Amino acid sequence: NFDPMKRPGSLANTKSLFIGKHATDPTSFIGLIDEVEIFSRALLQTEIQDIYRAGSAGKCKPACAVPPPGMVAWYPLDETTGAIVSDVWPYHLDGAPITGPIGAAGSPASHPGYVNNALSFNQNHVNVPNHSLLNFFPPAGTGEFSIDAWMWTQGGANQSQLTYVNPVVDKTLVLGSSVAGYALYVYYPSLGAPPQLAFTLGDGTVAIAPPPTIQAPYPLSGGWHLVAVTVARPANLLSATVTLYVDGTPSSATIPVGNTDNSADLWIGKSRVGPLLGALEGGEFAIDEVEIFSGVLTPEDILTIYHAGSEGKCRSRGMRRRAARH
Repeated sequence: NFDPMKRPGSLANTKSLFIGKHATDPTSFIGLIDEVEIFSRALLQTEIQDIYRAGSAGKCKPACAVPPPGMVAWYPLDETTGAIVSDVWPYHLDGAPITGPIGAAGSPASHPGYVNNALSFNQNHVNVPNHSLLNFFPPAGTGEFSIDAWMWTQGGANQSQLTYVNPVVDKTLVLGSSVAGYALYVYYPSLGAPPQLAFTLGDGTVAIAPPPTIQAPYPLSGGWHLVAVTVARPANLLSATVTLYVDGTPSSATIPVGNTDNSADLWIGKSRVGPLLGALEGGEFAIDEVEIFSGVLTPEDILTIYHAGSEGKCRSRGMRRRAARH
């Protein structure tokens, strides 16, 4: 019988979960059970009422998300071998694994992904040649943009005396102690410090130093999480409103910044700004489903991608096939 009284202590135990039978009572449930769901948070009263009203229609099964407008590049990172990392969007801004074919010593390797396959990185990367579409125009370096990806980390706080980063994407041109361009990464500031999702945006005139341009708490649990950033520019182009998203939860800041145009290649899985922050690249991590947009994704766009989960984004027949597909 269910006892609603609150009791102190942990509920953790090593028992199996029984459906239709009590763990200590030999008598089994006589009847029918359907649609058992377990959540890691307390449901709202309205959510429970919605489930009740749905009746026999039940809950919607996860479905792929229609790509938001303005997509510039889409890297599923499904490759398991080879020397090309495909952009499946029509612009075909393909990249190459560095320093050799996928799976070779010192190169990115295939990793179980959140949406099909992913690539794991450990001080290596995918290099995408510089292209005007990745500098966001008109004019170049002043346009609004968004980036999202699924990120896998090992979890836990920084256990090192060193500061380090797990880079997602980096398109920065280092100019002494400053940069022109943008970089998205998970940042581990110091010994015992929890990780942060961080973003650096520079116009080549301001020295880059800790902390990053903007940062937001990143889950200690590790595993797969959706990370995203949007950059909105006002008409005077003298600032930017940067919003970071972790699993759909936003954190925003407005910063002064001018033209971010640069001639650097885009790196996936490696950082140029890390050394400017006094940080090294640390440990194995994996990236899946990198997407880059010209324009600002809405909070609803980000949540739609997040809730699509392992179904990912919908693909049209005209797009190139992935290297693998479930």
